[in-house]
Amino acid sequence: AKTTLPIGVIGAKIRLGVSPDEDQDLFLRAVERAKGKLDYVSVHARFAKERSSKRARWECIRAAKEVAGDNLLVVGNGSVMSRGDAAAMLAETGCDAVLVARGAIQTGGLIFDPSWQGDEETLAAAIDSLEERYVEYAKLYRGRRQRFKFAPQAKFARYHEAAFKRMRRLDAYTPETSMNG
Repeated sequence: AKTTLPIGVIGAKIRLGVSPDEDQDLFLRAVERAKGKLDYVSVHARFAKERSSKRARWECIRAAKEVAGDNLLVVGNGSVMSRGDAAAMLAETGCDAVLVARGAIQTGGLIFDPSWQGDEETLAAAIDSLEERYVEYAKLYRGRRQRFKFAPQAKFARYHEAAFKRMRRLDAYTPETSMNG
């Protein structure tokens, strides 16, 4: 359903619902209603009250794609921390694309480099340049935000700061301190 708006495509990001205590199929009804009206729906496979430390429910992305069929693109979101995770989500869910959020922050954007194999040694070696690039973008945005009525939330700056602190600890990388094991 190509939109007639000048932006080209239009979609929405949804969660599974507010909490696991509510109707478990609410998000599927939203996907059904989006067919023919939106170009895509991004399914964040967690409930709003769930913490991001809980593994995303990829089976719900698969269910959303089954409901959407060929009539609506489904973008999977949740628990993607590496390119391997993105490939696994595509394979396991059948979704059309993957949205990366925390994985981008926690790797300083290195996740988008096709040559990066997900190893912590490369991440540890790239920390200075990754943080430098982040600071450049942050300064650029801060300079522009005076022209807007809104500013980025402080929690996002804190999240980036914490991510770089965690990455700095990788400088002393050993297999025993690996995130993966």
